Amino acid sequence: MLKKINILFAALLIAINAYGAIVISTYKKPKEIKHQYEYKMTERGKVLIVPENIMFQFNSGELDLKKYLNTVQYVGNVSKSTNIMMIIIEGHTSTDEYKKTTNRYDRRDILFLYNRKNIDDLSYIRSYNVYLAVTNGILNKFTNYGLHDLLSEYPKIEENRRVEFILIENSNDMNIYTNYINNLTMSK
Repeated sequence: MLKKINILFAALLIAINAYGAIVISTYKKPKEIKHQYEYKMTERGKVLIVPENIMFQFNSGELDLKKYLNTVQYVGNVSKSTNIMMIIIEGHTSTDEYKKTTNRYDRRDILFLYNRKNIDDLSYIRSYNVYLAVTNGILNKFTNYGLHDLLSEYPKIEENRRVEFILIENSNDMNIYTNYINNLTMSK
């Protein structure tokens, strides 16, 4: 019985076209998309929804890799999606955390907009440590910025000591993000 089914299946794969030639089907079931992801739309763009939000201790930039390994791997896998141009890793601080004097730029100064990678900045250190964990030092679709306490949007102050991931799928996404951040820094 099993042999008959195999022969019938083989006969279905082999067909004769209109010209009398034997055609062997090479149809393969399409592979499933492995890197599906979800995001929430915000004023600054698409914020990736991760398995567990990465939070930090007070005045600390140290990433607890054991606790957040699943999230780090997830973000790495999302970056392999072909429609992702870039993922921006944003580091944030809460309003009560210590800020070195090097971070007290005049936010209306145009140079502040371009200095979001200051190694003395706690928010940058947070984004950089996550960047290293996600990329393992290999350059790819990631960049990271420190945004200080510019986006203290959560009611619990501890929730603002975080890192978030912004998805850039096209130039429009990048324009939305850049315009929002530039307007935000100029208004503070």
